[in-house]
Amino acid sequence: MIRALVLPGMDGTGELLSDFVAELAPEIAAEVVIYPADRALGYDALSRIAEDALPAHGKCLLLAESFSGPVALRLAQARPDRLLGVVLAASFAKAPRMPWLPIASASLGRIASYLPVQQIPRALLAFFMMGRWATREYRDRLDKALHAVDPPVIRRRILDATRIDALASLRDLPVPLLYLLATHDRMISDASWKTVKATLPEAALAKIEGPHCLFLARPDACAQAIKRWARETIN
Repeated sequence: MIRALVLPGMDGTGELLSDFVAELAPEIAAEVVIYPADRALGYDALSRIAEDALPAHGKCLLLAESFSGPVALRLAQARPDRLLGVVLAASFAKAPRMPWLPIASASLGRIASYLPVQQIPRALLAFFMMGRWATREYRDRLDKALHAVDPPVIRRRILDATRIDALASLRDLPVPLLYLLATHDRMISDASWKTVKATLPEAALAKIEGPHCLFLARPDACAQAIKRWARETIN
């Protein structure tokens, strides 16, 4: 059995990952890393939290959704002795660009720092993050997760994501990497995958029909792709 750590998306609560963790079992025994909901920590501090969550013995997979991609890449460079590989799901190594928005990521980050994030209409969030997969249950779970986090924390994470450049950690990554590309992602364009591939040519790709919140909307397809890649690459 393979062990894995799952790094959450922007909310950091882990509340949206239970179905995905269940789909990984029994081949992959996964634990979810939870980020503080009341402290506006940057990527450095969050990377230390993830490192502290590594199993005391042996190696594990690192499965990172969206916001947590740079955390996974930093940890892979710092502790390759503890990792079997990295999976990035609808994620990025460098500040991503929204496919529908012409402005630069840095500009978006400055705008987001003033947003009343918990007052954004739930339907609008669901549209961009879940698309046609936004059932009432999924909307409720997404809304609950985002409202569990202090607004300054969300704003800090948005700002950091629009400024990050973790390409140095991606180059010559010492462990295998799989990228899960969401085919209906309204938050991150496929330029993020192209950047990963250009920087790390040996990176593997699996396209998953789904929205930005891949682990929430398509836990079965994501788990199957990861298990198939792990069997072919790691074992």
